[in-house]
Amino acid sequence: MAKDEIIEQLKSLKGKRLFGSEVEKLIEPFKGKVHSFDMIFAESERSFGSQSDPAYENGHKMKCQIPEGPEITVLVPADQEEFINGIKPGDNFNLPLQFLGYDGLYHRAVFGKVSHKEEIPNEEQLTESIEETPIPPTEEKATESQPKSEEGISGDKEKKTRSLSFPKSSERTKKSSRTAKTESAITLEIWNPERVGVLSLFLTPIWGSILLSKNWKSLNCPERARKVNAWGWIWLIVLITYLFVVANFLENVINILIIPLLIIWYLKFVQEQVNYLKNNNISYDKKGLLNPIMKGIAVPIVLGYVLALLEDQAIEKHATSKMTEIIQELTNNSDSYCESVMIGDWITGETYRGTATLSDGNSLRINITLRGNEVSIKVKDKYPK
Repeated sequence: MAKDEIIEQLKSLKGKRLFGSEVEKLIEPFKGKVHSFDMIFAESERSFGSQSDPAYENGHKMKCQIPEGPEITVLVPADQEEFINGIKPGDNFNLPLQFLGYDGLYHRAVFGKVSHKEEIPNEEQLTESIEETPIPPTEEKATESQPKSEEGISGDKEKKTRSLSFPKSSERTKKSSRTAKTESAITLEIWNPERVGVLSLFLTPIWGSILLSKNWKSLNCPERARKVNAWGWIWLIVLITYLFVVANFLENVINILIIPLLIIWYLKFVQEQVNYLKNNNISYDKKGLLNPIMKGIAVPIVLGYVLALLEDQAIEKHATSKMTEIIQELTNNSDSYCESVMIGDWITGETYRGTATLSDGNSLRINITLRGNEVSIKVKDKYPK
């Protein structure tokens, strides 16, 4: 099968949206075929994970462009890494390649580099050797001899022997073993969406939305990544509203809706990604979740600490203004004021101990109670006369 047919088929696949099973049927006749291709080198990287042919595991993969043809991925065995070191982007070269499969994620054919001694020729070569044998001398006889058969006559003239030479069967066996597997040779590294969904119940759907969005980007689905990000922002708004907006009505609404929202989020985004991977027969290596989990725990702690400091500063500022009104009322002196209030220990509920520093240098112990958006202050010490 000519390599031009392979190139034309790959060009046609680039513009079609087909299921993995349909693609496999179209490329099946080309698998295992070896042809020499002219190509332009673009980039290379290590190939991690299992490959369709073990000969290419822990090797390199190159992204190349066939002139006036499609982009392809070329797997290079680990024992031929010196080949990678000698080329740079833009270099032109010709290599014997074996067709391995098709990567539906990046829409690129996957070839494997073969050494010249393994290369299967495009046409079987025939060698012909002709040996001429001289006609043995005969004695003339007076008596009439029997006529010779046609085989004898043809044999007396010339004896020709032909021999055909083909590649050794061991080489063909080695080639055929490389097409045993049908899946694509390129592997993908993403987080397991099902585990992400379960862990999001503890680390919030905001955390889960970030990981799912990165998965979609790795799967080359930016539109779906944006949708997951949008829901991440929605969850962030819900969380901020629940923590900092003091309104019994909103708090009750969020308490009622939180479970249905979690179910909708899981079915819409987590299950969608799980189904996408299964329906498209996409195999992937599972990325480790330890680092994201640690960040998912550490970030809320740090953020909560920062927000608590900001909240304390807002309460102290409000309490300072309130304390100034109290001091001016006690002293009947508009020149007296409270310089600052420092929140101390928590007592109970929304009540805290605090210390108010006055403009005349005195300090008063106070209790600060939050009531909605209002701050009430109870002075524990008597104001010095």
